[in-house]
Amino acid sequence: MNINKINRVFNAIMATIVFVAIFYVTTLINCSICMAATDTVNHSEYDDEIIFSKREECNDITKFPEDIKWKEKGVRKVIDGHDVRYILRDKRARVYIDKRLIWQSDETWFVEDMFVGDIDKDSTKDKVRKSEKSEEEFVLLLWKEGRFGQSRPFFIKDDEKDYSQHIFTYNIEAGKLIEKWCSSYIGENVSEMVFSDDTLYLTHLSGEKSRWKWFSFGFEKLESVNILVAGDNLMHKEIYEDILKNHNSDFEFLYNRIGDKLKESDLSIINLETPLVYDASMYSTYPCFGTPVSVAKGIKDAGFDGVTLSTNHRLDKGITGIEDTIKALDEYDLIHVGSMDEKPYVPVKRNEIEFALLNYTYGTNGIKVKKGYENSVNYLDDEEKIREDIREAKKNSDCVIVFAHWGNEYTKEPVKSQLIWRDVFYEEGVDIVVGTHPHVIQKYEMYKEKNNDREMLIYYSLGNFVSANQRKDHNSGGIGTFTVTKSVDGIEISDEEFFKIETIYPNFIDK
Repeated sequence: MNINKINRVFNAIMATIVFVAIFYVTTLINCSICMAATDTVNHSEYDDEIIFSKREECNDITKFPEDIKWKEKGVRKVIDGHDVRYILRDKRARVYIDKRLIWQSDETWFVEDMFVGDIDKDSTKDKVRKSEKSEEEFVLLLWKEGRFGQSRPFFIKDDEKDYSQHIFTYNIEAGKLIEKWCSSYIGENVSEMVFSDDTLYLTHLSGEKSRWKWFSFGFEKLESVNILVAGDNLMHKEIYEDILKNHNSDFEFLYNRIGDKLKESDLSIINLETPLVYDASMYSTYPCFGTPVSVAKGIKDAGFDGVTLSTNHRLDKGITGIEDTIKALDEYDLIHVGSMDEKPYVPVKRNEIEFALLNYTYGTNGIKVKKGYENSVNYLDDEEKIREDIREAKKNSDCVIVFAHWGNEYTKEPVKSQLIWRDVFYEEGVDIVVGTHPHVIQKYEMYKEKNNDREMLIYYSLGNFVSANQRKDHNSGGIGTFTVTKSVDGIEISDEEFFKIETIYPNFIDK
């Protein structure tokens, strides 16, 4: 064989060996980089050159709102004994199991934020199938072309080309990432998301905040809670006799005059003021009241949710009045606060916000509580006990509302005792105070102490809701309305208002 030919063959073989060796070494280096990236959740140590080498659009953010803060983070979990890493970097998400890349987000998506959490913790209640392999879900806040998620309604032929924001949710099952819920456009541009206490909190670019909860098939937006409070339901003889005789015992129209406001509210409470009795022979008026139980039906039919009971007239009809009142309120499924309560407070839930309602009165006109009925009325007297009541309520609720029957009758400015108790309530972290008893309107305010940013909404006196006292200067009242919103930072109170209404019966009846 020609020596030159032999040399050419030898050189070709050596070149091939060198090429293979270089390729092998390069592969080992790249693999080591990829594997090393999974050894820590500190995303700054990850080298994404291989994964994102073709993603030139990542730095083009002109198509998105300029206030967006693109997050970068890493989360490490152990699932069925496997090391699972969730990584968000350069607007793209990926998932590793035991140092092996199992999933990465579509390169046409731009991922703004992510978290890992048990979003369907209450799935038994909501009849949702939880993942058998993963207790927690992987949730992405992302931008993609179009308004719809992974699918769109059959009647929509063409989706938009503009980018919009979505929430995509996944489970890990059998070593794979499985779609759980991929939303269409959520309707608002979000700058931040936080998952806490089974609730997803979103902060929008506008500064507005919203809450979302997982129900059955996806996240649903939780609205704020609109609350209405009304003053003394002071049922004089002139009122109940006229209604029993001329209005077929139907008291509903007394309350329907604020029907629109009641429909707008999620929780509405009125101060019952006087005890209810079934026996007509026990009906009576000032100074010792006994009110027909059909009043409870009127309150319920009009749309009120509940009543407060600890007033100075709570014991006017003794044990009969105590028991008949509770029986009638329970019959019409009305919340009642301040008498025969199992706890110092009454828990009420609206739109996934837990409220604690407390009710106290300054006294009961000298009438003493009968033995065995000590919890038939709550007195505004033992400061330490009331502080303990509020502390217990705060531990088990998001928002504490105190209904205080206090002050001096027909006094249009808060008196010293009201201010002392106001300070106690504020010190213990009460969110809202609703005052009754003076039978006239007193001011309301968002109260806060010096060097303290926390605010407490307080209506010192709502006055009456209805009465037959004909002295106009001694008879005024109205309703208070406000909105309670829950954020990751706590409770926010807004839109507080007071609406004065005609309270003297029968002046507000259409002639």
